Amino acid sequence: MNTFADLKIALGDTAKKAAKDRVFSDDKDLREANARAIKMFTSQPIYGRLTPGGKPVNITRRAMVRLHIYMKRHGMQWKSMDWETVKQWLIDNWDKILKVMLSLLMFAIL
Repeated sequence: MNTFADLKIALGDTAKKAAKDRVFSDDKDLREANARAIKMFTSQPIYGRLTPGGKPVNITRRAMVRLHIYMKRHGMQWKSMDWETVKQWLIDNWDKILKVMLSLLMFAIL
């Protein structure tokens, strides 16, 4: 059974692969979002304030939960699937995943 720790590693690897392959060389917003994804998914959890003066929240965890919901809505039962299939799905849908994270302002705090 796959875990959120496995998913975080796979997300970091996917972001690094996208940067290495220069997938977003013509889209500045997605290129910057990808750089932030590398930071978010390859480091310790990142905390930030969603509102000025608000309580710090674990932004990394929120992103992971939101991605879990996104994957579930798209038929990906990633916890019980073959891990290579999950990783390939992340690669194939990376641009959409970054757009979801941008729409939630997850990267605005970084």
